[in-house]
Amino acid sequence: MVRRLIALSLALLAAFAGGWIGWALVRRDVLRWESAGFGGGPELSFVVFLAVAASVAVGLLAWRRLVGPALEHAEWSLVFPSRARPRLAEAVPRVADLLAPLERLGYALDATLLDDAGAPLGPADPDRPLAGTSLRLVERRLGPRRGGVVLRVPPARADTPIALGFLDVHGALDGPYDELAHFLVATLGDLEPGVTFKRMDSALEAEPATSVREQLPDRPERLPR
Repeated sequence: MVRRLIALSLALLAAFAGGWIGWALVRRDVLRWESAGFGGGPELSFVVFLAVAASVAVGLLAWRRLVGPALEHAEWSLVFPSRARPRLAEAVPRVADLLAPLERLGYALDATLLDDAGAPLGPADPDRPLAGTSLRLVERRLGPRRGGVVLRVPPARADTPIALGFLDVHGALDGPYDELAHFLVATLGDLEPGVTFKRMDSALEAEPATSVREQLPDRPERLPR
């Protein structure tokens, strides 16, 4: 909220400065028009234009710098196949198994455990089983203002043919969090064979999570240097 107020204040100051500069440039011409019995003439339009242009330019730059770019929200569905037999305890994927491959790619992630309503419960325990877990992942170098990724993994069940999970991506379109989501899906495919995914707003069929790997670079390309 404070950053937004600062950006708006800078835009107002820029409007005042632009108007003052414009008036300083045309003041003599305006006075000449008025002494001849006419209105301010087209020079006043120039003052207004300069004030508006300065306000818009500074406001956009300040907003992008202080608040960040507009965030998009994309929701993906994740379909997990059921297992006829439960896994051995040592074979159950855990939070650390998801984060470690991403960190080897260069990500520095803060993982926060969420409740069913999406409220934060604190840092996620790396030894926590991934099944039945909701996580918010934020890249430390980007921070939450640039967005984040929320992963919801359904509980492991053998009495249903499939289990549905979700991946919510908040960030600039084709930005670093969108790229993180793709690497995340590929990692899930390695941990949970048979997982498929699709964007909720897509008419295409669901694809195997492992197929994302073929479309990705060897390392993330949109992380800050």
